[in-house]
Amino acid sequence: MSPHGLPDWGLTGPKHVTYGLDDVGEAVARLGSPNVWDRRGDVILVDDFRYGLGSPAFNVAFAGGSYGLVTDPVMGGGYSVRLTTAAAAGSFVEAIWHIIPRVQSAYGFECWFTLAEFIGSYHFGLQYYDGVSAHLVDIRLNVTPLTLAYLSSGGVWVPLPPPPNMKPNDILFHVLKVVADMLTDEHVRLIIDGVTYPLLGIPVRVVPYVANREILVAAHVNGNGVFADDAYLDRVIVTQNEPT
Repeated sequence: MSPHGLPDWGLTGPKHVTYGLDDVGEAVARLGSPNVWDRRGDVILVDDFRYGLGSPAFNVAFAGGSYGLVTDPVMGGGYSVRLTTAAAAGSFVEAIWHIIPRVQSAYGFECWFTLAEFIGSYHFGLQYYDGVSAHLVDIRLNVTPLTLAYLSSGGVWVPLPPPPNMKPNDILFHVLKVVADMLTDEHVRLIIDGVTYPLLGIPVRVVPYVANREILVAAHVNGNGVFADDAYLDRVIVTQNEPT
C-alpha cells in the first residue's frame, strides 16, 4: 500500500509533496463546496447565496425589520444574508426554503448563523408535508440567557443543555444541523458546533394538514422587543437518506 492507505496500483504512488485522496467528499470540499462540516446524507439543496436571494422566501413582521444580501460577514464565498429585526415587540424575520421531496427518508437541515446580542431567539425548522399531515421539527435557541430546546410531539418545549461558551459575536458563524426520520416520525440527532445531542427515538410533532408534498426548512429570528439587531445566515444545506 502507498502512503495514506491508497492502493499500490495506478497513478496513486507516493510523491515528494502531494498525495492522492481516497475520499471524494474531501476532494469536493477542497474545490470549494460549502458542504464541509457534516457530510452525512445525500445533498438535495445547497444555498450559500452566491446567486442572490431567489431561492428562499422571506417573511418580515413590523416596519423596521428587513433582510438583504451582504458581503460581510461571510462564512465562505462572497455573500451571506442579513436578517434584521425591528425594535418592536413581536418583530421577526424568517427565510424559508421549499423543496419537492425525492424520497421520504431521514432528512437533515444544516445552517450557519451568527449569534446576535439583541436577537431574542432563533428557530430552525425542518418540516415534511405528505399531503395530509405536517411532520414538524423545531429547534429553539434563546440568546439571553442562552437556552436550547426542541419541540415535542405534544407541542411542548423540552430543554436541552445549551452549547458551552456560546456567546454573541457579530462575525463568528456557528453551525447547527438537525436530523429527523420522516419514515418513523422520530428525531435522530442535533449538532451545534462540536456538540452532538442524540435524539434518536424521540417522536416529532405530527398534525393534520392538507397541503402539497414538500420539505420545508426555515431559519427564523425573533427580536427581543426592545432593540433592533442583525443576524447573518450562510451555507444552508438540506439532505435526504441521512444515516440513523
